[in-house]
Amino acid sequence: DRKRRRSRTTRHQTRQQHRRGRPLLEILLHPVPRQPCGGEPDEPERRATTEQPDPTIPWRRPQTTQRTDDTHRRHAYSPPTTPPGTGTLASHSGDDFSHDYWMRFNIISKFVFLGLGSQVTSFTRLSVHRRFRPSLGRFFMLSSTARSGERGSLEHLCTVSLEACERLTPLISTIYRQILDGEDGLKKSKTDQSSFTIADGLTQRLIVESLYSQVAFRGIVGEEEDAADDDDGGDGGWYRVQGLEVPDDLRPLVDSTRSKIASLSPALAADSYRNLTVFVDPIDGTREFSSGRGEQCSICIGFADARGRAVAGVVYRPLTRPPTWAAGALDEGYSQFSLGETRRESGFLTTNGSISPFLEALIEELGLERVRSGGAGNKMLMLLESSLASSEDGGGPCLYIQDRGVSRWDTCAAEAILRAFGGDLAKLSGEEAGEETHYTYLETDCNLDFVPGLATCTKYNSRTNDALGKRVNDVEAFKPYSNLCGMIAFGKEFNTDDGRQTLKEAIRKASKRVPPSYD
Repeated sequence: DRKRRRSRTTRHQTRQQHRRGRPLLEILLHPVPRQPCGGEPDEPERRATTEQPDPTIPWRRPQTTQRTDDTHRRHAYSPPTTPPGTGTLASHSGDDFSHDYWMRFNIISKFVFLGLGSQVTSFTRLSVHRRFRPSLGRFFMLSSTARSGERGSLEHLCTVSLEACERLTPLISTIYRQILDGEDGLKKSKTDQSSFTIADGLTQRLIVESLYSQVAFRGIVGEEEDAADDDDGGDGGWYRVQGLEVPDDLRPLVDSTRSKIASLSPALAADSYRNLTVFVDPIDGTREFSSGRGEQCSICIGFADARGRAVAGVVYRPLTRPPTWAAGALDEGYSQFSLGETRRESGFLTTNGSISPFLEALIEELGLERVRSGGAGNKMLMLLESSLASSEDGGGPCLYIQDRGVSRWDTCAAEAILRAFGGDLAKLSGEEAGEETHYTYLETDCNLDFVPGLATCTKYNSRTNDALGKRVNDVEAFKPYSNLCGMIAFGKEFNTDDGRQTLKEAIRKASKRVPPSYD
């Protein structure tokens, strides 16, 4: 009987507080002390304790009402003017804001949302498809990609590829952490002194041999052509990558990732992409990946048609929090991205290292600030972020121009995506000559965009070291997929007659001062 009376008293007190304006969630978090059975709270003591504004209610300020005898005061709660979670912390002073209460409210609200399960997942997927909803993308660490488009379309190919990138992320993140921890045998230098890690080799093999294993493409070109070590045969070949041994603790994750990627392959129409050539850069920005700047790395997958035009692409940054990406196919009117907060900074995007004298002169002609960052795919996403911010609420110009050191697998996906969003990526030599020309993306044994006497041989673009530092007229001296004509990338704000004319004029003036290196 005593317990029943106590329970009835508690329910009575809750109803009384709710009638006075206190919300139920507030009552549950801050119940008043239980009173003796059948009794009411001591009114004078309660009034005395509530003379000051209640500091446990962050989003509403108690209003004091005065009785007719002017001797007692009590609080009358007004309806909240700002719902919880939408106000700014800066709007609350120390007297009327409780950090402890706010943290408890956030914890409860997150459990409520996460309890919705599949409904939240589907809503999150819808929110990023062709729309920019950064708040949901940052809050929910759930699946950010959803398949769309008809089976056999470029859009469907891109969305399945995005899902594969998502499934690759745990493996890439684990390798990245182990490299940062200083574990041996995970990276090395290639013959041209560029960096290579087991993440490069494994990612390319998983994309080419697992994801696209059942698709009849015209050709597949990857940066790490010799990623596989098949001496052991069977599954054992997956544990050696260009002479590097996959650590024992990573092998279960490699196997599970391989299974997850292979399960996506049947979703792709096997005979619908016979005219497409695929260009894969498994870890674009390997130097940054192996030196602790993983947020500047990306997976680049580009698709080109039978004429060598970049028609679709995916660029995915697996190590940002959450992962950020963009995809597009202009011919199908498809463009999709999840980039978090767009950047409003303007600038001239360059590599983290040294740049040519021509680029220094061009930066002066354009009057832009140099912004250092790694990876061609990452800089394309930075350019897209700035372009989107500029179109939404104003922002300065952002450009990515390079006269050295990039290849087809760096630019195929980037070109397709920029064009889908209204921008462009073209040859620097074409802009210098007043023409609009693009690279040719086809599987080949010789460089299809070679111009006699234009490019300088370097250890990055030449087949041999016989003519380093010289401009040669022999196409056989160069690697087939080196971009020998430089590149210029910009958003839709520059893709106008006036915008292009401004760029051509600046390039012409800078070229008169210092010619482009084209190396």
